[in-house]
Amino acid sequence: MKSIIKKVLFTLLLLNAVCHAAQVKTVVVYFDKDKAYISNGEVQKLACLRSADYVLLKGHTDNDGSDNYNIGLSKKRVDAVKAFVQNMDKGIKIETDYFGERHPVNHNADEKEKTLNRRVEITYVSDPLMRLKVPAQTFEIDNSKEQVITCRQGTQVHIPAGAFGNKRVTINISEYYQPGEIFAANLTTHCNKAPIETAGMINITAESNGTPVESSKALEYKFPRKNKSTDFKFFEGVWDSSFNINWVLNKPAQPAPANLKPTGPVQESNSLTSEIVEPSDSDYILYKARYTANLSDKAVARFFEQLVSIDRTLYDGCLQNASADISISSDGRITGVKDNYTNQKTECDVAVQRYIWTCLPKRFSPYTSDTYIHLDFYTTGSDTTYNNAVSALYASNAAAMREAQAKYEGDNIVLTSTNLGWINCDRFLTGTKIARYTVETDPDASVRLVMKKYKSFFGTQYFVDIKGRDKAPARRFCFENIPGDEDIVLISTKKVDGQIYLAIESTKTSQATFTKFNYKAVTQDELATAMKDLKI
Repeated sequence: MKSIIKKVLFTLLLLNAVCHAAQVKTVVVYFDKDKAYISNGEVQKLACLRSADYVLLKGHTDNDGSDNYNIGLSKKRVDAVKAFVQNMDKGIKIETDYFGERHPVNHNADEKEKTLNRRVEITYVSDPLMRLKVPAQTFEIDNSKEQVITCRQGTQVHIPAGAFGNKRVTINISEYYQPGEIFAANLTTHCNKAPIETAGMINITAESNGTPVESSKALEYKFPRKNKSTDFKFFEGVWDSSFNINWVLNKPAQPAPANLKPTGPVQESNSLTSEIVEPSDSDYILYKARYTANLSDKAVARFFEQLVSIDRTLYDGCLQNASADISISSDGRITGVKDNYTNQKTECDVAVQRYIWTCLPKRFSPYTSDTYIHLDFYTTGSDTTYNNAVSALYASNAAAMREAQAKYEGDNIVLTSTNLGWINCDRFLTGTKIARYTVETDPDASVRLVMKKYKSFFGTQYFVDIKGRDKAPARRFCFENIPGDEDIVLISTKKVDGQIYLAIESTKTSQATFTKFNYKAVTQDELATAMKDLKI
């Protein structure tokens, strides 16, 4: 019976991935041993990208050769696919990443398995709104002095002297205030499914001599204050593999509860071993982590945050009593994940691996030696100590929420953090929510929902294929947990034989299902103009 339940859960897991990925499709291109050119047989797979507007490329290798060599080889493979796609259509927005040998799909046990690891994974979206451009603003600063950066739309960043080690630093910032900018980056406004309202979103990075750097001192982020509410907080963005963003409260790493000690064997390390216990959203699954990674590493704290915040209901049948070991090289790269499911590629092995890899960052901070994180998953009630730790952790999270609270300075909302990356000045929306709001239109359309009263933007949580009122194929797009009885704007796009169609409709969430889209043919430039003219 337990096996049947696991199989059902795994099937639902796959369906869930499809549903959340509305317009997301994938294709994999394979490469010959130690090569970075695309063979004629693999080139044919790339024809599907003619309909794409946004493409993400991830490069991989087998485990032959050194780590550094394989990182370089995976980048060359990504660059080859990128060049091919750009030659096909220069307007496609492309993002790239490369991992060398660290994300294998098997154990590289023989040549047959290695062949499957020599690959570039391509994820793509057909959505003309994602072709819109949001140019980054670049600032060159001398960090031996205090600096104040002012961006085009009024965002200010106060950088104390020495935050980046007194180096000359390049700061790149993109601002997301207007609907078109927000749609272009596929941004939405929700925190673990709870609706939030934004006062402004930015993406900020820093580099010195071409190398990314982090801040060692708290920066001040100031957003123009157009909303007089006083409950704005600091949120940071976490992306999933389907181009969806979740905004989570910016919380400092919490110390492990003092009454918890490591249980079972712990790998030898030159540092102290620590342990932390976290609850799940439903209080049903707990994880216990033993790790020797740097406790001050923000990536470690964010990883633990992800293990809690990610929607994992459909994984529970496999996570119960599962364990996993994450190996990390001294330069911070994740070199492997092993779980306790001995039969590789079974339903639960795939589910647990996917869950953990989704939560992991690209890399952790460098450490003194190779290290590890060991995870054990439990059900609540299995250990009174863990239940007590959960209560303590909730209290510390409440304190962290207070730490994330914004301050107010004249016409600005002020957030303070050492964090870079995706940053959102947000507040939770209170009041009556509706369980589900649905929209029916063509199967290949994309639909976004914007609240008029609040600066809140929503993408569809999932869809269901149906027969439309004229019996033609249609799709029911579903929005969940949004404010009820509110004025909204629906923005829908679709492409037919390369032609873009746009519909912008005003309605209310009190209308159970919306069906009356009036599409008009537009060019990409006309689409960009329509988004500039859309004022919320």
